[in-house]
Amino acid sequence: MTLKVKNAQLEGTSTSFVTMLLLVIMGSFSIVLFTVSENVLMNVGICFVLLLFFIFLMARDGKQHEKHIRTHVSFLENDFECKDCKELIKEPVEFKRVDGQPVLYHCTSCELLWFKGLYSQS
Repeated sequence: MTLKVKNAQLEGTSTSFVTMLLLVIMGSFSIVLFTVSENVLMNVGICFVLLLFFIFLMARDGKQHEKHIRTHVSFLENDFECKDCKELIKEPVEFKRVDGQPVLYHCTSCELLWFKGLYSQS
């Protein structure tokens, strides 16, 4: 009998990519602004506002990343509910508690193995 394996991991956030893309766009805009406009004081003011916006985005990314890490840790520590049949699975399949080992839960009703992530002691 072959068991099918499904992924039960949480989705990651892609906000950091968006933030870095906006940084590149803001940098390009600043270069064009200083090249075209002769009013240096206005250019510095606009760049300062863009820099504040970038700092806000980076702080938001940090908070979202911390929230994702906390959610992921609690996700690996809790019992698991099969996403197909909703059966509660109390214990993962036996595995060596070594960093990097997969954490799998076996649903006997569906005959599925659910991959929840890699074991980490930290």
